[in-house]
Amino acid sequence: MTGDDVREFQELLTRNKYGTFFQDEIDGEFGELTNQGCKRAKFWLGYPDTGRNRWQRGGCGPKLHAYLSEQKPLPKRLAERRRERLRAKRRKPLREKALARGIKGLGTRESPPESNNVRYSRWYMNNPNGWAADGPPWCAMFVTWCYTRSGSEAFDRNAARWAFCPFVVADARQGEHHLTVTTNPKPGDLAVYRFGTAEFKHIGMFEKWIDRSAGRFSAIEGNTSQASDDNGGEVQRRERDVDDGVVFVHVGK
Repeated sequence: MTGDDVREFQELLTRNKYGTFFQDEIDGEFGELTNQGCKRAKFWLGYPDTGRNRWQRGGCGPKLHAYLSEQKPLPKRLAERRRERLRAKRRKPLREKALARGIKGLGTRESPPESNNVRYSRWYMNNPNGWAADGPPWCAMFVTWCYTRSGSEAFDRNAARWAFCPFVVADARQGEHHLTVTTNPKPGDLAVYRFGTAEFKHIGMFEKWIDRSAGRFSAIEGNTSQASDDNGGEVQRRERDVDDGVVFVHVGK
């Protein structure tokens, strides 16, 4: 879990012919982000979605090291799967489709105010008639709606994924349901916020960096406003800061 062999592997994840899978500090510590890099490497090298060798397991073994260092060529079954994933990547990314849907929703408001009655919560709760008061908070429901309507298989209203922000981060840290933590967000990736609290309490979709050196970015979010970051009742474009306690999450499928 620590030492020069981990450092060497982190460097290999960073520089190899298949892609850049690790962008954090090369410190010789096999932590969460290094394991996420292993998962990304296995995915783009064509490891399967199911079975004992599925890419979601993460971890580094002799085979992965041999492939990345080009000591061994990719087996035919991995190479074919890699080519298909690269072809799919060239199509418009899922995250961009979801972000586009979120942008179309800018200005959508609850009705009546402070009721949490909005199209996204009505859809998630399967309650087309809505409610006059005390409905469920809907920032995560908004993100779920955007991704589901864009074709995501990870987000699933029927399986209750996701209406609760901490569950999004927990699944991403475990690599569950095609979620992974990322330190290099792309448009449409998720931004989950603590806002100074111990528990994650709000979520939106990363749009772009405003000033990356200062950690400032814009995000498209539901149930927010200038008066209330996490219960404002409207879909808005917000300017955020990484100091808001944000974790960025990539949705793989």
